[in-house]
Amino acid sequence: MLSGGALAFFMVSTEFVLVSVTSAVTVQIAAVVKEAVNILVAVFYFHDEFTWLKGFGLFTILVGVSLFNWYK
Repeated sequence: MLSGGALAFFMVSTEFVLVSVTSAVTVQIAAVVKEAVNILVAVFYFHDEFTWLKGFGLFTILVGVSLFNWYK
């Protein structure tokens, strides 16, 4: 329980430092990319079903992140 609490504390502290160095939008983009990676891991590692809706979501994420990086 102590190690889980310490891990959560350092995770939140790291996120605070990241937001202070960059911007909140950049952290949100990183969170969206993390969700896309979670979907890919679920499909490849856990053999979850890859539906057209997941594919459309991944495509939307890739286009959105690409446009954000191009704009920035």
